[in-house]
Amino acid sequence: MDDLFLGVDGGGTRCRARLRDRAGRRLGEAEGGLANIYQDFDRALDSIATTAAAAIAAAGLPPEAIGRCRAGLGLAGVTDAFRARAVVEAGCPSPPSWSTATPPSPASARMAAVTAASSSPAPDRPPSP
Repeated sequence: MDDLFLGVDGGGTRCRARLRDRAGRRLGEAEGGLANIYQDFDRALDSIATTAAAAIAAAGLPPEAIGRCRAGLGLAGVTDAFRARAVVEAGCPSPPSWSTATPPSPASARMAAVTAASSSPAPDRPPSP
């Protein structure tokens, strides 16, 4: 059951995560390093996952509680749907070790592919910044 709500504010200098329950009570929060996917995709994903895990730990919950979360992420560097898709495909905010699925290809390779695909505008695609 999805009874936990995780909010992540990821920026160029820090990442903040806050965990709340269905009643809106703050359960845990944490702060970590940079989370701008445009500056450093892999480092940003690591920071997001680490900060999310720290917020869950601050709530006194086991790491597996990430599976009960609905997450909302506001991330610097996510300027279009293609970059957002790269973050989602990376399994963010869960680190691969929490997933039972087969890990996808390296995050930086996916981001490079997404960026390359978005750099040539197609009729249904806006140009990348």
